[in-house]
Amino acid sequence: MVKFNPTKLSLVLLATVANADLTYIQEMYKEISNLTGSEPAKSGTNDLGPLRSFSPGGGMWGWAGQAVMQMIGEGYGCWCYFQENVGKGKSDPVDTLDSICKVLHQGYECAMIDEPTCVPYEVDYNRPNVFMISSKDQILPACESLNSDQCQINACASETNFVFQIFGTQFHNAPDHQHKTDGTGFDAEANCPITHGESGEKSCCGSYPDRFPYKSFSGIRACCGMGTYDTGIQECCDEGGEEVVRLVCN
Repeated sequence: MVKFNPTKLSLVLLATVANADLTYIQEMYKEISNLTGSEPAKSGTNDLGPLRSFSPGGGMWGWAGQAVMQMIGEGYGCWCYFQENVGKGKSDPVDTLDSICKVLHQGYECAMIDEPTCVPYEVDYNRPNVFMISSKDQILPACESLNSDQCQINACASETNFVFQIFGTQFHNAPDHQHKTDGTGFDAEANCPITHGESGEKSCCGSYPDRFPYKSFSGIRACCGMGTYDTGIQECCDEGGEEVVRLVCN
């Protein structure tokens, strides 16, 4: 029997990823998972300092992080910012990949709001085998079973979901949406407009990995389940254990 070598297959993947579309990368990654029955070990490499998640050199997610960063490049769309640019996301996502990045970065923001000392893209945590997960609902329980610290759990859920969505969703990344340091790539200033509204303190709503920040405006808006509502005209109702927004609760 030929012994499986995850490092060798990692190098094969990384050698081809620059010229492959995302669908091809997804299929290669799934094939490696099927051969191993478990997630390949992380590289432990962190060549860009403490912002280790999905770094070009590997980071917390090892060669899977390398594959993601090879595909995203220097940045992508309005929300795919990593390393020293974490937190720059804004506006509406330009496509499916950008939407996945938005969910990740909203998770990062909420992890820091919920736990002020938490830096989710720096904390080390035990991560589940993403290919043993068949649905997003399994991610948070898996992270809770492997970690005890809340910052670790929140970071684990947000980043595991990111990898789960990247390699489990069928879509193509668009080269026109990639950032270029020479200025020839996607123009985020022109294509990611924002409307400056009233300032206010942020709270978070929902559960990880889909938890997101919102402005409560001193209680005018509140969280109900996985969404927000206007407390002046609506109510949050418990219907069989599920929170639902209604004009009037029964």
